[in-house]
Amino acid sequence: MFVAANFPRRLAAALAAWSLAAVTLAEGVDSPEPAPRPQRSRIRSDNPRRELPTAPRPDQWDTATRAAFFADATRHLGPGEPRAAHVTPPAGAPEDQAGAAPAGADAPTGVRWSQLISRETLEDEVKQLSTAIAQEVRSPGAFRAGGSQQARLHFTLLAALFEVIGQYDGEVRWQGSAAAWAELFARAGRNCQAASDAAFNEARARSADLAELVRGGDVELPAASRATTEPSAAVMDRRPLMSRLELAQQERLGPWTANAAQFQRQQAEVQHEAELLAALAALLPREGFEFAHDEGFRARADELQAAAAALRKAAGEARYPEARSAVGAIQQSCEKCHADYRG
Repeated sequence: MFVAANFPRRLAAALAAWSLAAVTLAEGVDSPEPAPRPQRSRIRSDNPRRELPTAPRPDQWDTATRAAFFADATRHLGPGEPRAAHVTPPAGAPEDQAGAAPAGADAPTGVRWSQLISRETLEDEVKQLSTAIAQEVRSPGAFRAGGSQQARLHFTLLAALFEVIGQYDGEVRWQGSAAAWAELFARAGRNCQAASDAAFNEARARSADLAELVRGGDVELPAASRATTEPSAAVMDRRPLMSRLELAQQERLGPWTANAAQFQRQQAEVQHEAELLAALAALLPREGFEFAHDEGFRARADELQAAAAALRKAAGEARYPEARSAVGAIQQSCEKCHADYRG
């Protein structure tokens, strides 16, 4: 009886639900959908997000970084907008006149000095030699007690550096008077072979001149007897330069690359010394020097120059294994040269 009594009521509820569904479909109303579940990241971390630190701008750039930039871009790119840097040669002109290098780039040997030694290394070495020579000529006693031979080496190296400065394919200090300075320093170096009073007086005078030059002062110089592009062997002594190569190879580069930690501490000094070696290796086979026409000597000089250039690159990139290998090549080149041309 209970079921029968409630059946009409249940039927009415079912019909009402069916009617509501029919109206919903007819009006195009979508039935509500369940809310989507939030997506979780597959990477979970309890640490807050942090920005990576940025390196501060250094107070001084190293030699390798400075060498990558032009001291005066207009000399290399020309005036005006960058797109105007390309120069079309005039009709009938040789093709290599377009974008010609600055004066001094095509020295008689074809050396482009900026590829071997940087402007900073040239200037820094001149300053260091000025300090060293001042110590060697501080008194006649110091000069006679070994200072004269050190002064001979340093004055001769100065002459070589000013030869390079005079022919340098780029801006460098003291370029306009380089030939005159090279002659004065070369003569002082030759006279220092004897520790006489006259040699001491000349060395001390040249030391004072050099100190004034480094400070930026004016020094009255005699006119040079030759052009800066003439062979430098006319004014330089080969033996002190060979001694300087030996000093670099045995007393500096060897100890400075004995291990990775030592190399890291003296990376800048290694690069500086490598550039000096490369420049000297390019000077020694030049016309006027002993063995200049000997093919074997020139081959040894080329080997030394290539090894020094490799060392310069390795030091600039802080690559110790390559630097150590380049120092070994320098040592082998020097040993072979000494075996054949010592004296």
